[in-house]
Amino acid sequence: MQTVLDTPIFHAGPGHFLSKAIDPSLLLPPVPQFEHPRYATPEEGEALLDRDGYLVIPGLFTGDESARLLHRLQHDGGPDSDYEVKNWCFNKSLGLDYQQHTEWLWALDKEPGIDQLDRLLGSDCRLMSASLWATGPGRAMGIHVDHQALLVPDGIAIPQTVQIPCFLAVLIGALEDQDPSMGPTMVVPGSHKRMPSADGPRQQPIGLVLKRGNGLLLRGDLCHGAMPNTGTRRHHFHSTWGNVYVETSGPPMRYTHYWAPEVIAAVSPRQRRILGGWSHANGGREAVWRHEQGLPPSGAVYGR
Repeated sequence: MQTVLDTPIFHAGPGHFLSKAIDPSLLLPPVPQFEHPRYATPEEGEALLDRDGYLVIPGLFTGDESARLLHRLQHDGGPDSDYEVKNWCFNKSLGLDYQQHTEWLWALDKEPGIDQLDRLLGSDCRLMSASLWATGPGRAMGIHVDHQALLVPDGIAIPQTVQIPCFLAVLIGALEDQDPSMGPTMVVPGSHKRMPSADGPRQQPIGLVLKRGNGLLLRGDLCHGAMPNTGTRRHHFHSTWGNVYVETSGPPMRYTHYWAPEVIAAVSPRQRRILGGWSHANGGREAVWRHEQGLPPSGAVYGR
């Protein structure tokens, strides 16, 4: 005899978080930051990213590249009225259809960003999605986390020498010089190792005011949001990346029937790798990476 079940109750598994939002009372008022920690080598950048949970990358895009992306964002898509969200703000997102068109492949594998992503997520990391985004006056985004794989009891800070695996990251590129009134991205430095809690001091969010072409790499477990937009629209490139254990938003390139033949023919070895173009699900990732680096094939055997 079949019975009617009660409405199922969601149970958070280990590592889940029940809410992405951070209690604003645990934070100080945000302050804008115009000068960002500098680094001279990829290794120094990696150390800053481990310490702070974010990294500002100078020169992710050139001036011409930023202008090209900005022109696409402002002139493609529907009329502005299509993107006016009632009781909120102008919110426009245009995907870069790299599965069917070769035009924007160059924007996916910018060298200053890919090297740091490889160090953060592993050299078999892949792109999950990429788009262009414009947000207007009235927008505000509270502090939250995108992904949190490790839950630490309130009041306990992870020592700086401990490295926490990262599964998800966001890479942003500013398409114009920003000012604080445009609602720049806001972060709580170091919050991937010490989440705001009632047992500790109030933490200080900072608004990362970027110059045109600057990149911003964020760990998915870093507390972040956006300062209120009280000025003009903010335009930026936005991409999400996952390590090899995170599913992509669309079919990877190894499922060739979802991809235009001209895209498959045009991609570089590195682009093929970050778009999931390895020949089989296990082992091919490293093979593509070793080919990129000019290294001999590995004799390693996995899955024992």
